[in-house]
Amino acid sequence: MPTLKRSGSEQVLVDASGPDFLEALARGLRVLETFNQDRRQLTLSDIAKLVDLPRASVRRTLHTLVHLGYAEMNDRLFRLTPRVLALARAYLLSNAVTDILQPALERLSEEVGESCSAAVLSGHQPRLGEVALIMLRR
Repeated sequence: MPTLKRSGSEQVLVDASGPDFLEALARGLRVLETFNQDRRQLTLSDIAKLVDLPRASVRRTLHTLVHLGYAEMNDRLFRLTPRVLALARAYLLSNAVTDILQPALERLSEEVGESCSAAVLSGHQPRLGEVALIMLRR
């Protein structure tokens, strides 16, 4: 089977990651990350353009995500399902930072009488991953 033509950034990532790098998984995660508050529902074509992949690759990825319960399709629109939260849950339950932050946030929330949350930098991207949240009960 011929290899899919890679974008420049994809080629750099593959070259730097070595032979054990799983491109299909990386592309699937890119498809998941395409959805956000401004893009809650997308067509296959929209996703293919946003991730710069062929429609056939995106179609197979979406088919897999739907089959596994991480996405659903209504008409021609795809959207994520709550099952994606299981991925976040796995991180939260396996990360000791949450165990350390939760009691500290509870104390801080009690002290200031406000809701509190904490976040940690996530990987190489300039985004934050929230790891603990305390909602004040009134």
